[in-house]
Amino acid sequence: MILVPRSLPQALSSVEILRARGFSALSLAISEIVFYELAVLNLQVGEKLPANLEIIITSQNALACAQNFVDFPLHIVGEKSAQKALDMGFVNIKSCSKNAEELLLVDFAADRYFLYLRGEHVSTDIVGKLQAKNLLAEEIIVYSSKSCLNLPIEIINAWRRGEIKSVIFYSSRMADVLVNLLEKHDLLSECAQVNAFCLSDKIAQRIKNIKWNKIIISAKPSEESIILELEKLSLK
Repeated sequence: MILVPRSLPQALSSVEILRARGFSALSLAISEIVFYELAVLNLQVGEKLPANLEIIITSQNALACAQNFVDFPLHIVGEKSAQKALDMGFVNIKSCSKNAEELLLVDFAADRYFLYLRGEHVSTDIVGKLQAKNLLAEEIIVYSSKSCLNLPIEIINAWRRGEIKSVIFYSSRMADVLVNLLEKHDLLSECAQVNAFCLSDKIAQRIKNIKWNKIIISAKPSEESIILELEKLSLK
C-alpha cells in the first residue's frame, strides 16, 4: 500500500490517480488549508495594481486565490497548475517552470512589477532572490496550512503491521510534518521497511537522516514521473 500525505483535496486526487493506475493507495490529510479573506484582500490590492504587473505562483493552493488577477501575465510552476490557470481564464502564461529553482532562471524583464502569491510556508525566498537582482517584487500570503496533530489510528496500525510499503513526499513541508508525526507515535523504526518517493532532491534531503528501505527521487518534479518510479518497482 502507498501512503499519500498531502493537504486536501490534493491527497484524494492523487489517491484516485494512483488507484486508476492499479496501485493500492491510502490518503492522509496531513494539513488543512486555510484561505484568507481574498475578496477584501484582492480589492485592496486591485485599487493600486500597476499596468506592468506580472503574477508569480508556485502552488495550486495559491492559484485558487488568483481569480482577480487573470488579466495579468503569469509565471507559474507545474504543467498541471498551468493548465488549471488556463481553465481559470489566464491568457498570458509567460513562463511555466518545473520548480522554484527553475523559475528563478527565467529572464524577468527589468521594467516589470512582480507580485508573488504564496502560502505561509515556502522553501524558496522567491521575492528576496528577485530583489537581489534589482527587480521590483513583492509578495502576498494568501493561505496558510494547519498541520494535523496526530496520525489516525488506522494509519498507525497499518504502519506498524507493515502494510504501508511506500510513501510519496510531494513537498518539503509535508515531509517534515509526517516525520514529526511518525516520531511522535514512535514509528520511525518501521521506516526501514518503507520506500520513500520524493518529488525532488530537496525533499529527499529533509528525510535522509531517517533509515528508509529506499529513497527514490523522481526524475522530474511531476506526479506522472513519481508514478513511473513506482511502476519500476512493481508496487501495484
